[in-house]
Amino acid sequence: MFRKTVRTKLMKKKLSLSALLHETIQRQWDEIKSQMFKFPYFDKWTDQMVHQCCVHSNTLSFEENDLIYVKDDANVYVTYFILERSATVIQRLVVDKYKLKGDKRYRYKLHPNQNLQPSERTHKTEFVFMQTCLLKQGACFGLGEVLSNHTLKANKGLKCLVVPKHIIHQNFTPNNIWKRIILFLDMNYPSVEEVFKMFVAGREWHLDSKELNRMEKFSNRHPLGTTVHDVPLSVRCEDIFLANRFKMAEKDPYYLFGEKYRSDDRKFVKDNVISVIDVKDLPELREAEKRRQEEVDKAEELEELKKDVKKKVSIAENHVVHNIESQDPEVGEFVQDDPEKLCSEPSSDVNQED
Repeated sequence: MFRKTVRTKLMKKKLSLSALLHETIQRQWDEIKSQMFKFPYFDKWTDQMVHQCCVHSNTLSFEENDLIYVKDDANVYVTYFILERSATVIQRLVVDKYKLKGDKRYRYKLHPNQNLQPSERTHKTEFVFMQTCLLKQGACFGLGEVLSNHTLKANKGLKCLVVPKHIIHQNFTPNNIWKRIILFLDMNYPSVEEVFKMFVAGREWHLDSKELNRMEKFSNRHPLGTTVHDVPLSVRCEDIFLANRFKMAEKDPYYLFGEKYRSDDRKFVKDNVISVIDVKDLPELREAEKRRQEEVDKAEELEELKKDVKKKVSIAENHVVHNIESQDPEVGEFVQDDPEKLCSEPSSDVNQED
C-alpha cells in the first residue's frame, strides 16, 4: 500500500514537471517563431521547417565590445540574424614597416602571410585592425561568406537570432536567396588590398596633420605668407573707418553680436555701418528696453513738472510786482490811476509851496 502511494505521487510530480517544461519550451519556440517571421526569408517555409528551426535555434544578447563567433559551443557553424542594434566588422591586417635611405617616415607593405600568428611576429611586423562595415538591424551574417581575418564586434544592446547554418541551407528557399546574400556580402566586404590602401592614406594624413600643427605652433610667420601690405590702401582705409564706427557701436547699450539672429531682425542706420538689432523680436532685451522706456518717461514727466513750476513762479512774481507798483501808501488800498491824469495835473503839495 505504501509503495503504491509513493508511486502515485511520483507520477503526479513527473506529469506536472513535464507539463511545466513543455509550457516553457513552447513559449520559447513561439518567441523564436515570431522573431523568424520578422525576416522575409522564412515566409515560404512550411510548418515542419519552422518547427525544426525553432527546436535548434535560440536568441542571444551581447554586451558592448563582445566578440561574435561563427561557431557555437558545440563547434557547429551558425548564422546570425540581427534583431536589435548593430555589429561592427573589423579587418585584421598584417603589415611590415621599413625605411628607405633618407626617409624620415616608415613605409608599409602587406605581409605575405596574412594568417600570421602573434607568436610568429617580428619587430618589423605590425597587426592593424580597421573597421570596414557596420551591420544594422535586419542584416545577417555567417551564411558562408568569406570572413577570414574578419572580426565581428558587438555594439551596445546587440540581440541576434542564432540558427545553425545546416538548417538554413538544407531547407528550400525560393530564388536561391542564401547564395545571393552570400554574393552580396562578399562584394561589399572590402578586400585586403583596399583596406591596406585606406590604412596607408589614413596614416599619411595623420602624420601630415601632426606636422602641420607643429609648424603652425612654432612658427611666427603667417601660414599663407600674406602681410598687411598686400591689402589695397583703399580697403585698409575703409577698415580703419569701420573699426572706429565699430568702437562707437560697442558703447551702445543695445549692442549685441548678431550671429544668432535672423537677417530681417537687423536694421541699418548711419549709412549701414552700425548694425542695431531690433529689440521687439529679442526676448533677452525686452526687460532692458522696458526699464529704459520707464526711465525716459520719468525724465519727461520731471521735465514737464519743472516747466510748470517755472511758469507758475513767473506768473506769481509778475502779479506781486504789479500789486506793489499800484498800492496807495496812505490808504493802504490799491487805486487804479489814470497815467494821463498823473502826467497832466500837478500835485497839491507843489502848488502850496510855490
